[in-house]
Amino acid sequence: MDEAVDCVVVGAGVPSLPGLSVVPFEELLTAGAPPRPHVHPGDVASIQFTSGTSGPSKGAQIPHAHSHLLAELNGELLGVDGDSVIFTE
Repeated sequence: MDEAVDCVVVGAGVPSLPGLSVVPFEELLTAGAPPRPHVHPGDVASIQFTSGTSGPSKGAQIPHAHSHLLAELNGELLGVDGDSVIFTE
């Protein structure tokens, strides 16, 4: 994983650290949408943690390709598409 070079600060006080770009949260509210990152199908989209019932808890890396496939299959199963609006709790 690449080293983080940006930092978002929520609350008072903006730290000054060498090599770190700090953006106060208030600036993000008025900055507009950031550029979309370029991702590859094998890049990690999320990490799901096991319960640890049969050993120590560990994280499973879920790639974008798997997340995309799961969304497509669930969309077909539930009859939803890109124009659908889904609310969850």
